[in-house]
Amino acid sequence: MADKQFYIEDCLRPVEIQKGSYQFDRWQVRRYGDTAVVNCVLEIHAIVEGAKWGGVVLITDVWVRKDGLWRVVTRHTSPIE
Repeated sequence: MADKQFYIEDCLRPVEIQKGSYQFDRWQVRRYGDTAVVNCVLEIHAIVEGAKWGGVVLITDVWVRKDGLWRVVTRHTSPIE
């Protein structure tokens, strides 16, 4: 688990990526007023710093509408074997 600052810094850290590809599939959106739970399957592959990287994961996002804007407030990913 990481906090927002760690996540942003990690995403902005330069890395060498080659042959990157990704595909989202099987979207499911459930809305409960100003909250939505969104699930999808992400298949992602790349060569990162010379090593094969990637796999298939289930993503769960929780979105909240505040002041007319939808924002992700949390995300969870789980590998799919």
